[in-house]
Amino acid sequence: NAAAAHFEQVVQGRGLPDEMPEISEAVLIEKHLTVPVSQRKPARLLVTAGLVSSFSEGRRLIIQGAVEVIHSNGERTKFHPNMMDVEISQGDVIRVGRRRFVRVVE
Repeated sequence: NAAAAHFEQVVQGRGLPDEMPEISEAVLIEKHLTVPVSQRKPARLLVTAGLVSSFSEGRRLIIQGAVEVIHSNGERTKFHPNMMDVEISQGDVIRVGRRRFVRVVE
């Protein structure tokens, strides 16, 4: 069953789904960098990427430890509440919880 295989791979195995939404690195940078430096918080990045509906939801999920970047080399970086900025590049995947993903593309 395809649904069971997907569940085992993504939810139980903390792997990546075969298909996921994509966001352009240029759009992400443009929207994020137009914000003053003092407001460049990781939660705002999640709103820009469309992974959360509000800044407060993003902040709450970050505090709970539910947000990470999976870099193209396989390294994982957890977001934490005191981060001032996040290093994200093409090929990276932003993961929120167990089921929300977005891949950063060119």
